[in-house]
Amino acid sequence: MVPHVSRTYDRRPVSLDQEVRHVQRLVSVSVAQSWPDDRPGGLNRYAADLHAALLARGVDDRLVVFGPASTAGPGVYRAGSEDASLPRRLASIRSAAAGAGTGAAVLATHFALYGTLPALTPPLRRLPLVAHFHGPWADESRAQGARGAALRAKDAVEGRHVRSARSVITASDAFADLVIERHAVPRERVCVVHPGVDTERFTALDEEARTALRASLGIGPDDFLAVTARRLVPRMGLEVLLKAWPAAPGRHLVVIGDGPSRAALESAAAGVPGAMLVGRVEDEALVRWYQAADLVVVPSTSLEGFGLVVLEALACGTPVLASAVGGMTEVLPLLDRGLLVAPGDVEAWRSRLEAGARGDGLPGRPACRAFALTRSLDHFAAEVSDVYREANG
Repeated sequence: MVPHVSRTYDRRPVSLDQEVRHVQRLVSVSVAQSWPDDRPGGLNRYAADLHAALLARGVDDRLVVFGPASTAGPGVYRAGSEDASLPRRLASIRSAAAGAGTGAAVLATHFALYGTLPALTPPLRRLPLVAHFHGPWADESRAQGARGAALRAKDAVEGRHVRSARSVITASDAFADLVIERHAVPRERVCVVHPGVDTERFTALDEEARTALRASLGIGPDDFLAVTARRLVPRMGLEVLLKAWPAAPGRHLVVIGDGPSRAALESAAAGVPGAMLVGRVEDEALVRWYQAADLVVVPSTSLEGFGLVVLEALACGTPVLASAVGGMTEVLPLLDRGLLVAPGDVEAWRSRLEAGARGDGLPGRPACRAFALTRSLDHFAAEVSDVYREANG
């Protein structure tokens, strides 16, 4: 097991002014994928939220991402479109990262494919590299049906990149163990930092406002609403969820998201009373669904490094049922051990959803919100900046 960064690094008490003055000396370049408003997804949201939180702490973080011309914001460097050909993408992100690198002290990457060339490019190649490992690229492609030489190439690119890093940050012990075993990264270079959540954007409503919101969505005061927000791919376990759904009058299951499995899931949902796929929604609408829900469900079957949806839902005061996989086994039991369900087990999910629909065995909304408040973005950024400073030291 890899120690969490808060136990790995010496964080002796200092005043906030002292800490901010120290952090202000740090300039970092962060290379990610796409801006989340353009391409929703856990990695993109993680990178954007971390960037904003680092800026708020005084770190001069320069985030390099793909995105439309409208992509803008403090410290954001646009690298063109992710719809471009691979050679053009690699060239544009290399150029944008080099342009952002003046005076930088650390290079941080969120995806090996896009981080490899910047790490070899002046002036960035002289900087200490911190690689955020969000999951095994080849395994994620394999789970979507990819086979052959492409998988071996992805594994090789990722392995070389993380082994060249001075530090590797993972969101969970599960992914820390994976990157050590898969890519032979020395254990002492790996730091576990659980992500944080924007508790001002994801916030709870009082009962009067929540009742009005549910009414606007067509949900009655005594109805039961379960929500899941996932990329629609097989490893998210949504087929299991649809099979397990305990349909009854007044029970609603809303599936948010898009992806290659959408057509198959829409076909399956057509035969499940109360189930509805709504596709991709804007950030404001996602928050409203979380606030309105009685339960948020995360039925992943594999490769779940952490699951930001868990903290987002809890910050809205909504309890979460999740599969006992990956990082979710490290976080949810701290709130309630009964919130984990055996992955892929239709009967176990049906039984637990039925109990949830009756209101049995779920923590109250105030307890959910209070738990999320202990996982703030500011605390997350403080721990990540510790890793960056140590790498630069």
